Amino acid sequence: MGELVDDYPKTCVTDALISPDDLLESNIVGTPNGPSRLALRKDAFWPNGKKLKVLFLNGTPFLQEKVKYYAQTWEKYANIDFQFVPSGDAEIRIGFKWNGDGGSWSYLGTDNLHIAKDKPTMNYGWFDENTRDEEFSRTVTHEFGHALGCIHEHQSPAGSIRWNEARVIADSKKSNGWDEAQTRQQIINKYQAAQTTNSEFDRNSIMCYFFPAEWTTDGQGTPTNRVLSDKDKEFIGKMYPFQTRNSGKFRIQETREWYPPVALNSRVIQFNPAYLEAPKLVLGLNEVDMDCKANIRIKVHTDAIEKRSGQDFKLNIDSWSDSLLYGGGATWLEFAASENGFQVGEFDTLAQRTIDQVPGPDSQGVRRDVKTFAFPPGTYSQPPNVVVWFKALDLAKGANWRVRALARNVTADKFELSIESWSDTRLFSAAASWVAYPKGKEGVYSGVVNSLDYRTWYPPSQDNGGKVKFPAAYDKEPKVFAAINYLDMDSARNLRVKGFVDTVDNGGFAWHANTWGDSVLYSVGLNWISFG
Repeated sequence: MGELVDDYPKTCVTDALISPDDLLESNIVGTPNGPSRLALRKDAFWPNGKKLKVLFLNGTPFLQEKVKYYAQTWEKYANIDFQFVPSGDAEIRIGFKWNGDGGSWSYLGTDNLHIAKDKPTMNYGWFDENTRDEEFSRTVTHEFGHALGCIHEHQSPAGSIRWNEARVIADSKKSNGWDEAQTRQQIINKYQAAQTTNSEFDRNSIMCYFFPAEWTTDGQGTPTNRVLSDKDKEFIGKMYPFQTRNSGKFRIQETREWYPPVALNSRVIQFNPAYLEAPKLVLGLNEVDMDCKANIRIKVHTDAIEKRSGQDFKLNIDSWSDSLLYGGGATWLEFAASENGFQVGEFDTLAQRTIDQVPGPDSQGVRRDVKTFAFPPGTYSQPPNVVVWFKALDLAKGANWRVRALARNVTADKFELSIESWSDTRLFSAAASWVAYPKGKEGVYSGVVNSLDYRTWYPPSQDNGGKVKFPAAYDKEPKVFAAINYLDMDSARNLRVKGFVDTVDNGGFAWHANTWGDSVLYSVGLNWISFG
């Protein structure tokens, strides 16, 4: 029997309570595990986005490849990466019939970290070269569910199984030699509500194994589940959410033609799967198409987090007064409320001055609006990386449009967000969003690209871009998000600029920041961030 946490098992040890002689081979795995909710033990979660090293302690190449294949099913729906390594330390260590153990089991989530490094944290007790694919699918997917922190669903605090306790206790004693206390601990008892997070009842869950009707008073057994159910996919996505559960971008031209101009533009963005609660959002402009005959006034915005849900949000790209907005685009990032390693915020100059209180220039002719942001105590042990995007601009016509937003003086405790203009540019107001994350965080890279990195500001160029190589290659194609953080354009022509990335692979991507028509683009920069 596995070690206990708060008198509950750390391991999946109830996967073969009924003698194999009594069942078809495909039913041996999970006979006692009843109708359930997909549930995870809260203290067993891995950090979101964790890259979990997996090491085989024994087993043939055939068996190892089968386990690899079916384990990675979870990666399609959870922000977790199983990295199979040939040697060295690993959070998950797999044995096949280890020391003659004929059961299949796994420790739960982070409980793996407390197991001696020469011992398996997962075992498969009956796989061989003749095992059928449906058996690999069901058993491997189930055990890796435990490795992610999923408990046996019949132990969910909201479980509604009507156990025939006398029959369960008798069968468990006969097949496993358990006394009543052990059977109650492993099968009948439930976790406390405070210990778990649950989805709705799902008899088709991969964590809900077959058990016989005789084990319940109402004669309701469960089917043989071999793959993730729809609710499994939705729930594990909530527990280990991907950064941005949609395309992460929107263009006004997806909803209307560029002409005539329209001031207010919006779209409702669905989260799929939904979040348990409203996520933190970071918004940035990546495209602007506005007439030079009026001031440049544009902003991307949404409702405050307390007014949003975990189902969707309304994205707005608007202009105001006499400004003419032909087109625009935005990108965004989403972070579950529990992801404290990602701190987010925004700075709107209107929060500390009016539009007519433009800062005076320094000795280089640069005007700065600056705000200091403090991180919650203990969030970072060293200065984090900070990504900054423009989300609103209010620039006077008649003088070239020169603006930039960047993080300065970053420490482990705080940083300054500086919004700057120079020369004769008149910046009435601007807003920038930001996200900070731990330096060296696994699976996350970021950086700044600028046309000034490879050419001078003059002569202007309509097409700008280049290649970015990640500091280290991902093991799968990542998601890359980029928005504008620097702009220098001639105000005699319409402001037209579009920043984007393409040809993304595990080694890097190409970036572009272009203009069109008769617009004049002197220089432009993007801040980017990748997740994989």
